[in-house]
Amino acid sequence: MQRNAWRAVLFDFDYTLADSSPGVILCANTALDSLGLPPAEPEAIRRTIGMTLADAYRALTGSDDTAAREAFTQAFIACSAKVMAANTRLYESARRMIPRLAAEGYTLGVVSLKYRSRFSGVLEREGIAVYISVLVGGDDVSAHKPAPDSLLLAAEQLAIAPTSCLYVGDNRVDADAAAAAGMAFAGVLTGTHTPAEFIPGTRLFPDLDSLSAWILNDETTR
Repeated sequence: MQRNAWRAVLFDFDYTLADSSPGVILCANTALDSLGLPPAEPEAIRRTIGMTLADAYRALTGSDDTAAREAFTQAFIACSAKVMAANTRLYESARRMIPRLAAEGYTLGVVSLKYRSRFSGVLEREGIAVYISVLVGGDDVSAHKPAPDSLLLAAEQLAIAPTSCLYVGDNRVDADAAAAAGMAFAGVLTGTHTPAEFIPGTRLFPDLDSLSAWILNDETTR
């Protein structure tokens, strides 16, 4: 039984439900190598997770060269198609939370910058897809987070008002997208962002288990 006004809970994917950093690091450095550039440090690449590939290229190289940025993007996408799913690990807390929220009557969705095919296969592999009613990837919209387009598309496909949705993510881009879409937001500190990188007053939780307890108002798991 739902204990609040939200009808749907939408999740970011990377660093919210799963860790795909091994695949991202591999593909980012493969793309850099294809341009004749040196590899980037793993931690620097991890910090780009949640960015568009164009922004990731800028962050890793300091360059805004349009042709190089597009070449990096295409090389990353080609690598990702081969290795990303196999190098992505679903968080154990996600395995616990997703079925529980579904059993409590929440409609669930995943909204990510990642191409839909990159995370849909992971959800299928891990037995979680059966609980998910909508998937929106970066290839489904032209304007990416922090623009609200992907979140609004998910709400539209669910026929649920944005104000009746909670979006869960791990970084400020996710929070800004939720605000632009008119959705409530809750952050999990399972990625690279620290509390100081969010707007003061943002609801933040150390992991999905504590977030689940808050959503369900379950005193036994706090």
